[in-house]
Amino acid sequence: MELISIDDFLEWARALGISTDARYTEPRCLAYFPYQDHSRFWKIPDRSAGIPAFLNHLLDALERWSHIRLWPRGGKWPEVSDEPSINDLVRGTILGAAGVPSGHEGAAEFDSDERAKVLTAIFAQIAFGWTTRDDVFIVPDHARYLLYVDHHEVVHVEFRNASDIEPFIEHMASSGYLLPDEVPDWTFKKPSWMP
Repeated sequence: MELISIDDFLEWARALGISTDARYTEPRCLAYFPYQDHSRFWKIPDRSAGIPAFLNHLLDALERWSHIRLWPRGGKWPEVSDEPSINDLVRGTILGAAGVPSGHEGAAEFDSDERAKVLTAIFAQIAFGWTTRDDVFIVPDHARYLLYVDHHEVVHVEFRNASDIEPFIEHMASSGYLLPDEVPDWTFKKPSWMP
């Protein structure tokens, strides 16, 4: 595992056609540029025990990758304060076990053989996340897909190529992860692909 600075991560992402999205206020999302509307989302399982398998299935749907980078929305990982809550301590411990230090500013890069650490870091953000600053982006080295774990309890998948959408949907459906037919809450903007 390697820690990547904000500047180095954004330079790497820009070279792959990914940048912060000016359509959003800070902390900004990542998006492909030029912008395209090739995305879908899946609801995160309700039971925490089902989350790692769901995330692992998402990673399996990506084209083979040798390394993957996790980027917290806004670029800063949660920090354990001087007077932390018990949740902050537990999340800090989980992220630390994955190799992400408290308050790191930048991305965390994992090799393909560190999948358990990738899943652990994402799981921590899902389990304790409730605001935009808890969202996390997952960018494989080939950047054909851009995954976005959202505090609305969904994972968005942005596709560089529209031709990758249906195979990805079929892969997810093969294990029972179907596209939702409604948005998760009233604040969530309904996507154009949803009936």
